[in-house]
Amino acid sequence: MPKRSGKPGGVHLQGATVAGGAHERSLRDVRVLEDSNEQLNISEEEALVRLLDRLFQKWRVHKTRPYLVPGDRVLDIGCSDGILFRSVPGIHGTGVDPTLTESSSIDGVELIKGSYPEAVPEGEEFDKLCMLAVFEHIPTNKQSEVATCCFHHLKPNGNLIITVPSPAVDRILDILTFLHLIDGIETHQHYKFKPSKVPILFGNVGLELVERKKFQVGLNNMFVFRKPIEV
Repeated sequence: MPKRSGKPGGVHLQGATVAGGAHERSLRDVRVLEDSNEQLNISEEEALVRLLDRLFQKWRVHKTRPYLVPGDRVLDIGCSDGILFRSVPGIHGTGVDPTLTESSSIDGVELIKGSYPEAVPEGEEFDKLCMLAVFEHIPTNKQSEVATCCFHHLKPNGNLIITVPSPAVDRILDILTFLHLIDGIETHQHYKFKPSKVPILFGNVGLELVERKKFQVGLNNMFVFRKPIEV
């Protein structure tokens, strides 16, 4: 496994934790990837990329947690393996992701193999909607439709939490593609999406932007919207 060490606050693959600001995160995934590396027949570089991707995913979930409270019915669009529901105690609801092996349901959480919005019945309403590192993968001609469906699936006074990468991430992906560390399709699927479009697209359907901020050293953007009580 490649080793990186550096100043406090950086990624340290030789130790047991990763420091992110004042927070420390477990690197148990390192051992998992090392053990499965040979089984999956992937290179050490690919294993490192997968590890970093998982760590960034956990970082996004960590930034989302303050907006979710016990009892919330949540729709997680692009739920992966349901990590958001496992990470935030007391929430329940539905996760949708086309990459799931199969649909499943456990402990008040339904994970659906499928795409949004087709996989979620009309009329379903949720306290919170989450789209973490998802919207930039939606084709341009479908983005307005998805924004409209988010509005209708959100309860009045509910929140929509979105994260999208900054344009600099595409340049980083281009470099990783050039070095053959990732497949170039990962960059193309971003559709050259600009974070500045988010407030416009979701504002046009009637959602109010209540918070916007950057994280992950400026490489990621978070937007929090609210559905007005009276619409």
